Amino acid sequence: MKKTILTLAIVCIAALSSIAQSKNIGTWVVESNLHQRDVQIIRFYDSTNQLIYSETIKAHLNVSKKKVQQKLNNVLEALVTNGKPANDSNMIAASFRIKQY
Repeated sequence: MKKTILTLAIVCIAALSSIAQSKNIGTWVVESNLHQRDVQIIRFYDSTNQLIYSETIKAHLNVSKKKVQQKLNNVLEALVTNGKPANDSNMIAASFRIKQY
């Protein structure tokens, strides 16, 4: 009985998480280098995997934190809805209040 309830709970959670991820407006990738740990490159891609925006920052973003993920998702949503900025502005550096490299 316990196994049945546990299995049913896992299946429900998996179904709900797949529904939450069905809205795919794009992705972001944070790249870092072993030799230069303080420099990271953040790239944003649209739903067709075309590069929308890229920025190099001189900071270490901990992408495992929910607040960092939320800010990156907000920037991605702004880029998808508003389009690529006319000038290469420092959107990431402004939203995280860090220096641009």
